[in-house]
Amino acid sequence: MSDSQQKDERFRDRLMALLQWVADRDPVAAARLVSDFADELFEELAGGPEPTPSV
Repeated sequence: MSDSQQKDERFRDRLMALLQWVADRDPVAAARLVSDFADELFEELAGGPEPTPSV
């Protein structure tokens, strides 16, 4: 495993531990964090937010 892969894995492990910590204390807040992240990731992968129609 390369050095960057090891760093990525350690980062992911720390992030998941932090998310688990939040979920243990407030599952709703943890779910919101995951949902917000997924929405932002989807927008980024799709090329940005969809334009809103003008009224």
